[in-house]
Amino acid sequence: MAFSTREVTIPAVGAQAAVEHLDAPPTFQQPKRIHPRRLLPPVKPGKQRDFHSLTPALDAFGAAAAPSSVDLVLDTNTPLTGPAAQSTASSVGEPSMAMNGQVVFYTGNWYAAVSTDAGKTFSYIDPATAFKQFDPPGGSFCCDQVVHYIPAIDTFVWLLQYGPSSGDNIQRLAFAKTADVAAKRWKLFDVSTALLGAKGTFLDFPDLAVGANCLYMTTNVFPDSGVGSAVLRIPFSGIASGNIVAKVFLDFDFNSFRVTQNCGSTAYFAAHRDSSTLAVFSWPEADDAPSQSLIGVSTWRGGNGYVSTLPDGRRWLDRVDPRITGATLAGDEVWFAWSVDKGSNGRAFPFVQIARIDAGDLTLLENINIFDLQSATAYAALNTNANDEVGISYALGGGPEFPSHMVGILTAPRRDVLAEAGERGPLDPNSRMGEWGDYLTVRRAYPRERLFAASGYTMEGKGNGSNRDVTPRFVIFGRAADVAAGSGV
Repeated sequence: MAFSTREVTIPAVGAQAAVEHLDAPPTFQQPKRIHPRRLLPPVKPGKQRDFHSLTPALDAFGAAAAPSSVDLVLDTNTPLTGPAAQSTASSVGEPSMAMNGQVVFYTGNWYAAVSTDAGKTFSYIDPATAFKQFDPPGGSFCCDQVVHYIPAIDTFVWLLQYGPSSGDNIQRLAFAKTADVAAKRWKLFDVSTALLGAKGTFLDFPDLAVGANCLYMTTNVFPDSGVGSAVLRIPFSGIASGNIVAKVFLDFDFNSFRVTQNCGSTAYFAAHRDSSTLAVFSWPEADDAPSQSLIGVSTWRGGNGYVSTLPDGRRWLDRVDPRITGATLAGDEVWFAWSVDKGSNGRAFPFVQIARIDAGDLTLLENINIFDLQSATAYAALNTNANDEVGISYALGGGPEFPSHMVGILTAPRRDVLAEAGERGPLDPNSRMGEWGDYLTVRRAYPRERLFAASGYTMEGKGNGSNRDVTPRFVIFGRAADVAAGSGV
């Protein structure tokens, strides 16, 4: 199937040299509701496949004898206590992070944080005021944020979602060298609906991925009815020069595109065609537009909201849906992850399903299930380290467990470890506050490229009843031998 793209110039907005770093996040102020949450259209039922995942449950992993050097070790595990104390981190936490050496940049719903000691301590930024003098008329910072690091040009990328008082919105790209992050200097570029060729829409659910020579930005695109998705291919050369010319692929047949992390010279991204078929797109850097392949996967169940009951009788997955939340390229394999409902593959609780695909001929190699025998799993993020191992950050909860943060390495020998156990869950769903999500992140822990860095969060302590007293967490993890090896790859 032939697709078309358009070439656009992303306009520079301004250089900001005075982003204020705070000892604590700003006191929470209820943001103006920019738009009602838009439910994604249901994924069409697919044909029943005659194959399923044979993945054993989480409890079984690590039981087999193996050298201790392959065990999973937490190198760093830092709670960011400020957002909980200031009630500025939501149970829909959406934490993202990236690092290079001593500098770590971390974001959530309504806060941003900077570390200059490799994630041991953090100062904070108010994203609502950081770039306010450059905000478009009637527009202001809203919510979703994503952070990444481009080692080829030593540049951090900070993507912020804005909302208008009326009309279309923008998503803002901020770029800074590692030294400039610490020095509080960022260069700004705005992506508007007009730039995408989609005036009259709302941009939501952004993401970033880094390839060999290009940065990839994705976003959902909501017109008055229905939903589409866009992918922007942004060459590093334009970011470095400040003259950004990008290719835009916009499609209204699919939503929630997710580009594979570390995708090299070909960007792979995917969305669901139906409940047993992935539409996988390949976009080589030399090509103007992507091509599509349809790949059968194990049939799954899912819609808008799954039931997972916590020890106190409350629920935490009323907001989840089957959009793809994790994607990575590992050697010559493409991995995509999404959350599915109970009953899929005969499982008793909601869980994460992963399709492992041959990148050469785009055929399915394996269906992987990330599941537990007593609890649900959801919101998996994926990435690949310098050893081509696949790392994962995900949430586990329900049954005997409150929502907790898990990390792991999925490639053999598989290991998972609890980063932090939650002590409570979100408020009663009948109050429209029993929600979790919408995404986590896992990155390479540059320059220690055999290690992973991840974001997650839990609700700890008694709580203040707001659903905004959430504790984000910054974690560096890897194989014991790689953690012991110290700095470098």
